[in-house]
Amino acid sequence: MMDKQLSKIIPPTEMKLSIPEYLLASCPSAIARLQYLLPNIEFQWDSTELICIGPEDTNWADVRQEIYYTMYRAKIRNEGAAQRVALFDAVFGR
Repeated sequence: MMDKQLSKIIPPTEMKLSIPEYLLASCPSAIARLQYLLPNIEFQWDSTELICIGPEDTNWADVRQEIYYTMYRAKIRNEGAAQRVALFDAVFGR
């Protein structure tokens, strides 16, 4: 959520991003991370679009870059989960 005092001073603006299909499964975990990385931005997600609401002085190019970086990071983490478990089991003999 955007800081209530800040929202009274600076009117909010928004950015909408269409999320590619191959990143949709990564959205929930990416948004959870983005909420603490970008605390002045409010994220609203439906099935294919991410709406970001923030102060007027927000650098949306930087926010967009951080969003896609975080989504790709979540995608790689999700895809590598099985390999990490197998490696952990092999090394530590679970």
